[in-house]
Amino acid sequence: MRIHNGQFERNVETGFKALKKAVEQKAQITVLPELWTSGYDLENAGYYAKENIKVLRRLSQFCQTNNIWCVAGSFILKRKKGELVNSCMAFDANGRRISSYEKMHLFPALGENRVFERGDHPKIFNTPWGKAGLALCFDIRFPEIFRHYFQKKVKIVFIPAQFPFPRIAHWKILLKARALEDNCFIIACNAASHPDQKRRFGFSSIIDPWGDEVIKLEHQESVIAAELNLDRIVDADKKLYLRKSVHPRF
Repeated sequence: MRIHNGQFERNVETGFKALKKAVEQKAQITVLPELWTSGYDLENAGYYAKENIKVLRRLSQFCQTNNIWCVAGSFILKRKKGELVNSCMAFDANGRRISSYEKMHLFPALGENRVFERGDHPKIFNTPWGKAGLALCFDIRFPEIFRHYFQKKVKIVFIPAQFPFPRIAHWKILLKARALEDNCFIIACNAASHPDQKRRFGFSSIIDPWGDEVIKLEHQESVIAAELNLDRIVDADKKLYLRKSVHPRF
């Protein structure tokens, strides 16, 4: 999805068009990118915190109507005490908000640390396909959160992102490392922009526990569906002795 900074209505309609395409492709669960309604228009964060409440209600209704799960990217939201956060939301097929994760590692280069309060805890939720975890963009540089998910036997980690140019190589390596180290599927949805704009490079990917790419997009804005073979998790664990070989100190 191409995100246009500060163009709230345009972004919202683009996001829901993508969700409708996912329904047409018979998807059971879908993923949107980080801060997809606002982009990094952080000067107007207070405005988006109010408007995003309406989007969350619309997402809930969409999931219920279409019987689809959604890791709904992330949003600028406000805590009860007034602090702003970059928060990832997950909805089940009944439209219930079943998990919310506040970004733990804020990216100073984009000013997140000046606007948002950081989250304190990873979040795990149950799905028909097993336990799932949430992370956001810059989090992938910090393996501790993913090791927590490994210890809790999470099968899938969803990573909405706005990972920027020129660090495509970092993105690819880190996604594979997190899947390989922690014996899980990584489903990473990165924002796209026109290649000439050199902002967000796309390359959304699904990586399996062997480090193989189930799907990989490139710079283009696209909606694509894939089927996960969850037996790959068991296969990797048995053949690589991952859980049996963890030192008791850790």
